[in-house]
Amino acid sequence: MASASTRKQCAYDGGCKQVGVAYCEGCTRSFCGIHFNDHRRLLNEELNFIFSGCNEIKDVLNQEKATCDSHPLMKQIDDWEKQSIGNIQQRAKELRQQIILLATDHRNELSQRLQQLSEQSNDALEHDSFSETDLRQWKKIIEDLKANLTSHATVGINQHDYFPGLKNISLVMTMSKELFDRVSDNTIQIEQNGQVATCDSSVNHREIRGRNRYSSGVHKIRLYIEQAEQFWMFLGITSEPTPLRHLFCSAPCTYGWSNDNNIWTNGQKCRNSSNNIIEMKKNDIVSLILDCNNRTMVMINERTNRKYELSVNTANCPFPWQLYLNLNEANSCVRILPT
Repeated sequence: MASASTRKQCAYDGGCKQVGVAYCEGCTRSFCGIHFNDHRRLLNEELNFIFSGCNEIKDVLNQEKATCDSHPLMKQIDDWEKQSIGNIQQRAKELRQQIILLATDHRNELSQRLQQLSEQSNDALEHDSFSETDLRQWKKIIEDLKANLTSHATVGINQHDYFPGLKNISLVMTMSKELFDRVSDNTIQIEQNGQVATCDSSVNHREIRGRNRYSSGVHKIRLYIEQAEQFWMFLGITSEPTPLRHLFCSAPCTYGWSNDNNIWTNGQKCRNSSNNIIEMKKNDIVSLILDCNNRTMVMINERTNRKYELSVNTANCPFPWQLYLNLNEANSCVRILPT
C-alpha cells in the first residue's frame, strides 16, 4: 500500500487538501471519497443533458414527419409543376397549330400546281396547240402530284432531353424521298430511278435539280459523293420557278457552298474567311438541312463533322426551294442517300 506521502492530492477544483482515494479513468485524476461522488454526480448530469438533447431532436423529427407536406420548398415545387404544365400545354397548342399550317401549305401548293396544269391543258385544247412533248410533260406533272398526295411530306417528333422524365419536343418535317429530276444538258445523266447523277468525260458546268419543292418545315437531304477530284462542285438551293442553265450560281436566287472554299448568297460568291474550310471530297457524305420556317440552310460534312450555315433572303430566293447541284469535273458522280 502506498504511503500518504506518495498518494496524489484530491483533484477537486475547490482546493481539497485530502488525499485522493479513487481514480477516474475518464479524466485520469484522483479524488477523495466525498469529491469522487460529486464528480460522478456531475458526469450523470452531463449524461442527462445528452438524453435530453436526443429527445428534443427526436421530437423535432417526429414533428417534421407529421408536417412534411408543409415543407417550405413544397410551394416552390407546386409552383414549378403548375408552370411546367402550363408551358407543356402551350407548347402542345403551338405544335398542333404548326401541323395545321404545314398541312394547309402542302395542300395549297398542290392545288396551285394543279390549277396551273388545268389552265395550260385547257388553253392547249381550246386552241388545238399541243403535241406529244406537252402530253409527256403534263403526264409527268400528274404522276408527281399523285405521288405527293399519297406520300407527301411527313412530320415527326424530335425530342430534346433536358433532364430525365421531362422532354421538350418540336416538329421535324422531312420529305418522303428526294430524287434528282432535271439537268441542264445531256453531258449529265440521271440514273437508278433518280438516285444518281453522273457526268460524262467532259469538263463543263452542269446543273442538277431535285424533284421536291420546299416551302415550309425542316428537311434533310443526304448526298454521297461517289466520284470527284475536288476541283469544283456546288451544293445548295435555288428557287423552283427559275429556268435551268449551265452556271446558275451567279443568279440572285442561288444559295450554297462550293468546294473551292466559297460561300454563295444572292448569287454572289465570297471567300470563306473562317478556319472552317469547305470540303466536299470523294467518298464524303454531306447532309443538307433546309429550315424553311427560319429561312436558313445548313450543310454538314459527316466525315469532318464541320457545319456551315446560311440565312436565305426569300425576296431573292422565294419559295418553293429546290435542291441544286452544279458539277464541273469529268466523270463526277453524286448519289442521294436515304435520310
